[in-house]
Amino acid sequence: MKFKDRFIKHWKINLIVFLASIAVAGIVFLLVFFLNNQVLKVACDTSFVCGGALIGVGLLCWIAKEGFFDFGTYGIKQFGHMLFNRDAPSKYDDFAQYKEVKNDKRYDAPDYYLSLLAAGALYIIAAIVLCIVLGM
Repeated sequence: MKFKDRFIKHWKINLIVFLASIAVAGIVFLLVFFLNNQVLKVACDTSFVCGGALIGVGLLCWIAKEGFFDFGTYGIKQFGHMLFNRDAPSKYDDFAQYKEVKNDKRYDAPDYYLSLLAAGALYIIAAIVLCIVLGM
């Protein structure tokens, strides 16, 4: 299944994540916006901060989905197995088998990070437009 097909398959979930991230960042934006006197300058700053946070979370989700943290997760699971279930057979023979099983599960999972990156990009674009309009 191609990436585009997976995205279309999970379009409802991606839309919900996109709208939720816009709503949460919007709430943060409004809180900071109304708690300060320099309204337009603060609007530019808060848009940039919200966009940066959404892009940061989106990139972290993407890195996790690609399997960057698998080595640490496998090590912690094996350490717990060694401490508490020494006599029982291990679920995975080695790290390669663990990685293969996780990759099979990851392949069909929805790509949440795309929605977060899109929402973050919208906020960054809004910050840039506000910055240009204000002449900062």
